[in-house]
Amino acid sequence: MKKLLLLSLIFLLALSAHASERAEAPRRKLLPQHSAKVDTPSRYVESLTVWQSANDTLRSTFAMPVWWINRQILIRIGGAECAYDLMVNGRHAGYASSGATASEFNITRYTQEGRNEVAIVLARTERDNALYQNDVRGLHDVAVVCQPTIRVRDIATTTRLNDNGDGVAEVSIAVKCDALNPKSCRLHYALRLNDSILLTEGYREMSLNMRREDTVRFACVVPKSALWSRREPHLLRLDIENKIDNRLAERVSCDVGLRHTALKENILRINGEPVTLHLAEAKALKSLDELERFGYNGIIIDCDNRTDSLLTECDRRGIYAVVCAPIDTRSLGNDIRRNGNPTNNPNYTDSFLRRNYQSLHTTKHHPSVIGYMIGRGTTRGIAIYESYLRMKSLAPDLPILYPGAENEWCTDRVNIK
Repeated sequence: MKKLLLLSLIFLLALSAHASERAEAPRRKLLPQHSAKVDTPSRYVESLTVWQSANDTLRSTFAMPVWWINRQILIRIGGAECAYDLMVNGRHAGYASSGATASEFNITRYTQEGRNEVAIVLARTERDNALYQNDVRGLHDVAVVCQPTIRVRDIATTTRLNDNGDGVAEVSIAVKCDALNPKSCRLHYALRLNDSILLTEGYREMSLNMRREDTVRFACVVPKSALWSRREPHLLRLDIENKIDNRLAERVSCDVGLRHTALKENILRINGEPVTLHLAEAKALKSLDELERFGYNGIIIDCDNRTDSLLTECDRRGIYAVVCAPIDTRSLGNDIRRNGNPTNNPNYTDSFLRRNYQSLHTTKHHPSVIGYMIGRGTTRGIAIYESYLRMKSLAPDLPILYPGAENEWCTDRVNIK
């Protein structure tokens, strides 16, 4: 009995080691600037491009300058070939059960002034690796990001149409406080068309208690001629300045595409116009130039092909994109009985939900993303049903697709050719 209790304790401790070190909530890629000169390299971002590999461990280093002290240090890992543990200066700082989507970790308490070592330990035996075989090897798009203790955490937009067909946009700026005591800031914002026409601007004073989060919201009317569409893929410019004690602590500038989507009676409408999707697989194309030549207007993007630069190019060109979560169970057989295909295994349901949640929140800011695929497979079950319901609750106006649904309800049946 004592031996059994000891083994149970060891098992629980192993679980808590992963559970206690969680990644930050998924968000769009945000790289803060330190001045209004957008083209100037940021003092608050250091990309990690040189890695030494040995025994499934990849190591790199970064230097922490003195002006990073008393700020928050995060590391953004754009992708890895499988699940991994994150080590900073020899201490366990995070864990990701899927390397196929971007993850961020707050590593402030593990860092030190001067040289710091980062190690990514690939967890090749992780059970969840079976859900998706990532063709990308090594790591990509890894950066250390420094933000103030009260910081811009994420940006989201929604748009509805008024009676004139113009857009009424609401921009939400999530602000998080990582300090142990209350912190205050003044958040300035400005939304511009063509980098020159000011649509709206303003500011808000904020005070947040320990580890709290709040949202700054503002709305404005956007002429229908400035809404994002395939024919006219307009992108607006959002500038945010975060001032603490009347000093600029961070500046965030990003493109924003505003468009209204509606899904009713299996018809997808963008800015009120019905859309028929002609989709190609991104991995089958040599470049986006082939889309027009072969008569497509959109692409399906797996995690192996998904990059911020690809989606940004889709935004710029007016190409529709359907993003697929890192789930592919086609090679795991069609048996949905106990210990069979994960699509009907309750032990995998949380993994399905988490991967779809990350897929949504790391790409939702791209106006080109007009749909999500909750995975690829030929079987159905509790994990697929719960994923469809969760994604519909998060994105009710976008198509949520599952190609293996057959005649079941776990997919939207929009007009796709």
